[in-house]
Amino acid sequence: MQRPSASFSATIRVFVDDRDQRAGEKFADADLIGCPIRVTVGKKTLDDGAVDVRDRATGDEHRVPIPELSGKLAGV
Repeated sequence: MQRPSASFSATIRVFVDDRDQRAGEKFADADLIGCPIRVTVGKKTLDDGAVDVRDRATGDEHRVPIPELSGKLAGV
């Protein structure tokens, strides 16, 4: 498992789900434990130089360029 290379402030807690499970099961578990923001990193998103960010409260999901990720999360 690779650790995230971006640095975040102490107010952001990061949980990396590196279990060998299907994505849908991981997404359901993230909702079950109440993760307010889900950042999904996959081969397709990395090929685009981005990640998918989903807001649990609104259900909005957007592809965010990696250099803009920390700014996007700081506004949460």
